[in-house]
Amino acid sequence: MGRRGQGHPVSQEALIVTGGKWHDHAGFTLRCSAWLTEAGFTVTARSLENAVIAPSCALVVVWTCHGTPNPVLEQQLNRISAWTAAGGRLLAVHGATVAAAWHQPWRDTLGAAFTGHPESTTITWQATAPLSNPLRGAASWHDEPYRHHGPDGDAEILLTGDAGDGPHPAAWRRRHGDGQVVYFAGGHDERAWDAPAYRTMLSALVDTLAPRSACA
Repeated sequence: MGRRGQGHPVSQEALIVTGGKWHDHAGFTLRCSAWLTEAGFTVTARSLENAVIAPSCALVVVWTCHGTPNPVLEQQLNRISAWTAAGGRLLAVHGATVAAAWHQPWRDTLGAAFTGHPESTTITWQATAPLSNPLRGAASWHDEPYRHHGPDGDAEILLTGDAGDGPHPAAWRRRHGDGQVVYFAGGHDERAWDAPAYRTMLSALVDTLAPRSACA
C-alpha cells in the first residue's frame, strides 16, 4: 500500500466494513480510510448491517466484532464470502474472526475461528514470509493477543505474534474460491493503530492481496 504517485495504478474502490462491540470502530475506520486513500483507493465505509459491495470494488476490509448470532449479520457475511469466492480480495482484521466462532461459512472463508485472548500486553510481531513492504526485524506494540482454532492447513502464515508465551500465527493468507483472503490479528485500539509498524504491516498485507502492478 505504497503512496500514490507516478507509475502507480489509477484509483480503485475499497470498502471498509465495521461494527460490533468492545472496540472503537470509528477510530479504526478514520485511520484505515486515510491510509487507503493515500495509497490510491477511493474509500467507502459502512456497518456490516448496511454494507453493499459495488461491482467495481477491488478490496474489502472487514474489522467487526460480533459475538452473537444474528440472521442479518449471517446474510451479510455470506455476501462478503460469495464476493470473495468470485475473485474478490478480502482483508479481515482483529475481531473479524469472532463471528467465525458461530457462523461456519464465515469460518470457512477466513480459515480460523476466534477462541479468546489473554489480557492485552506488549506483543512482538515477526514476519515469516516475504512481504512487499518488509519489516526490518521484529516490531512491538500494545495489543490483544488473539487466539484461534486454526488457521487451516492451506493457509500461508505471514506473521507471528509473541505475547511472552511463544509465537502464535498472527496473519495468514489463503485462497477462497477464486479470491484471496488475508487475516491480521493485530489492531485492538489506538495503541496499535498509531504504532508506525502497524501501518507498515497493514500496508504490506494489502499489497499481498492486491499487488500494485496487478491493479491497473
